[in-house]
Amino acid sequence: MRFLDMHAHVLPNVDDGAKDLDAALALLRAQQAQGVDAVAATPHFYAAQVRLESYLQTTRARYEQLREVCRAQALPELFLGYEVLYFRHMASSGVLPQLTLGGSRYLLLELPYRVELDETVVEEIVSIRLNCDLIPILAHLERFASQDGFSQILGLIDEGYAEAQINAASLLQWGSRNLCLRLWNNGYIRYLASDAHSMKHRPPALQQAMQTLEKKAGKDCVEAFAENSRALYDAITAAQNARPTEE
Repeated sequence: MRFLDMHAHVLPNVDDGAKDLDAALALLRAQQAQGVDAVAATPHFYAAQVRLESYLQTTRARYEQLREVCRAQALPELFLGYEVLYFRHMASSGVLPQLTLGGSRYLLLELPYRVELDETVVEEIVSIRLNCDLIPILAHLERFASQDGFSQILGLIDEGYAEAQINAASLLQWGSRNLCLRLWNNGYIRYLASDAHSMKHRPPALQQAMQTLEKKAGKDCVEAFAENSRALYDAITAAQNARPTEE
């Protein structure tokens, strides 16, 4: 069974993740040592701070370079995606299909910080699902539990408009661990990912997180995360195979 780390900042020198090729390879080797077979490189996408075409060109070029090294060194299989920060009218912007995980229907979406998660945010997520025919995966959902309107976001997950991911590191901290376990037990979490940035700042911790999950929630929980990871891997590879000329 393949395990996909679907949220990791391993692309060199494009955001606050890996600063260069050596740093990227150190992250990938650490992920491999923890049982990760595939990684989605998900650099931040801030619509207000970048020019779309030039950013896509840069990230795609860095991805191709890193992927070739991964193949040569038998490191985890690499896909390109983005962690897209919420912005107004994103569903009607026309850019989201270019920012999905490996060209699949899955979009890693970062909710806005320090603002109310109000009806505007909710309606945008619903529109992404219904009008763009994309499936939002809400990145590190546990970070937003204290924000106003969080219950509305949980309602979206309940109703099937979005899925959600938690960070491995959050399971290793006492306060956030209990929150993550509650979210899991109530059916709100589908994916576990590293959100790795560097070996010093948020290093990969999936193996430790899985061990914690097995102790606190049982082996069935670990197996469910692995199965969900495999299903997402299959969806991404199917999308890749549907467009062989882009490889």
